[in-house]
Amino acid sequence: MKICSICKKEYSEPSALSRKDNQTEICPDCGLREALEAFGVKDDKVQEVMDVITDATKPQVYTMYSAEGDMTFIMEDKGNTTSVVGFYYGTPDDEATKEFYGKTTATFEM
Repeated sequence: MKICSICKKEYSEPSALSRKDNQTEICPDCGLREALEAFGVKDDKVQEVMDVITDATKPQVYTMYSAEGDMTFIMEDKGNTTSVVGFYYGTPDDEATKEFYGKTTATFEM
């Protein structure tokens, strides 16, 4: 984990380069904030624009059921990439989706 020199929050995503000195690595949110300010977005609108951008780029998670295998796949769309990020046996179920999200391995009992 890295700590942003501007907001002091921890982050794990790739760093942004501060526009103020072109040397300091900062968190992606502060990088976006600096970019919006440089583009001319007024201070009172920066957070509103950041919220819209963040909502539009959040991964979309959904399930796909295979009746043939009686298996539900947990899918995640990030921009133009789709990944299987987990699975479980049976029909789609919100609790099972939460439990198995991020788990792409399984244990089989014989």
